[in-house]
Formats: sequence, structure tokens, C-alpha cells
Amino acid sequence: MTKINNSHFEKSIASLVEITDSFLRGDYKGDVPEFDAEGVLSLLAQKINAMLVNMKTVQVPLVNAGEQAPFVLSHA
Repeated sequence: MTKINNSHFEKSIASLVEITDSFLRGDYKGDVPEFDAEGVLSLLAQKINAMLVNMKTVQVPLVNAGEQAPFVLSHA
């Protein structure tokens, strides 16, 4: 039974590593999978999900500002 739990735990951690790697590449389109877990793993998934939501919220204004910067500078 421990082997099954360890396998589930490793798959859950692997999912979190994969989505975190996507964030590092600037890809905020993914969603953090929900975990049927308690404790630290569940808390980690919640924190990563909150980070994803925050990055999605900030990304659009930053992209728009970057696109407008050349226009603003040329008309300054």
C-alpha cells in the first residue's frame, strides 16, 4: 500500500514540477491540477495556482504596456 501512495505522491509532485517549469518559460496558459491530497502537497498546489492567477492578471497589462512603449517614446 505504501508503494501505491508513493507512486501517487510522485505523480502529483511531477505535475507540479511540470506546471512550474511552464511558468519559468513564460507559459501561463496551463492550470494547476487539483489534488486529492492533504497537507503540504495540497497547500503547495494552492499556492502555485494562486501564483498562476496572479501572473495571468499581470501578463496582459505588461504586454500592452510593452506594445505601447515605442509609440509613447516617439511622441515624447
